[in-house]
Amino acid sequence: MSESPKVYLLLGPKGSGRRKIFLDLIQELLESSSILWFRHCSDSEASYASINARIEGLSSLECVQWTLENSKIKHSSIKANPDYIFFMAPADVDLAETIEGLKGWLNKNDCTLTRIITVIHSEMACHNAIALKWFEASMHFSDIVLLNKRELVEGKWVQDFISNYKKRYFPTRFEYVKKDQVSNPMDILDHQVYRNSLYFDELMPIEEDEIEELQSEDTKEDPYIERLESGKRVKPIPTL
Repeated sequence: MSESPKVYLLLGPKGSGRRKIFLDLIQELLESSSILWFRHCSDSEASYASINARIEGLSSLECVQWTLENSKIKHSSIKANPDYIFFMAPADVDLAETIEGLKGWLNKNDCTLTRIITVIHSEMACHNAIALKWFEASMHFSDIVLLNKRELVEGKWVQDFISNYKKRYFPTRFEYVKKDQVSNPMDILDHQVYRNSLYFDELMPIEEDEIEELQSEDTKEDPYIERLESGKRVKPIPTL
C-alpha cells in the first residue's frame, strides 16, 4: 500500500441496520476512492444475501471474508490497494477477540485505526439487559455511536441513554440515524478520535519520577482486554 488507508471497524447486532448504514457512509467515497470491505464469515446467511450482493457489486469496492482464530484476524490474500478499509463485525462474535485481533492486524499491516463506529439497535438496548451490556462494551471502544431503530422507543429513553454516558464523561459522539442514513457521512468518517478506550493509542511513556498514580493508570491494560491467570477476561463481554 503506497499510502496508509483509513481503517474503520463497524460494530452492531443483527437487525441494527449496519449494512444499509454502511452503504450510506460510503456513497460519496465511491466516486473517487477504492474500498476494501472485510465481511465476517458468519454474515453470509440468506437474510443478508440481497444487500450483500448489492454492496459487493459496487465497482469501487472489493470484499474479503474474514474470521478470528486465537484473537487473530484470518483472511485470504489481498490484491487491492484501497483508500478505505472497513471491517464489519457482528455481535455474535466475541468483541474482545475482535478488538484484540484488529490491533494485531493493524500492527502487522502497518496501518492506523481511524475510527470505531457502533450502530445501536435502540429497541434492543431498551428492553434487553444482556444487549445493553454488550452496547456498553462496544461504546467503550467507539468514537461514534449511531442510534438506530428508535421508532418503538420513547424519546425520553434515548435522551436518558445519551445523558448517562455524558455524565460519565464519555468522549464518544452520539448521532441519530434516520431511514438508515446519517446527516453527514463524511463527518462520521473523519479521523478525529473520540473513543474512551486507550487500547489503540500510542501512549508516551511517563518518566519514572512522575506521579505514581498517573503512571499506573497510563499503563493499565484495558479492562475488557485484560485476562486473568486462567485466561478468562477480567471483564467478559456477552455475545448477542
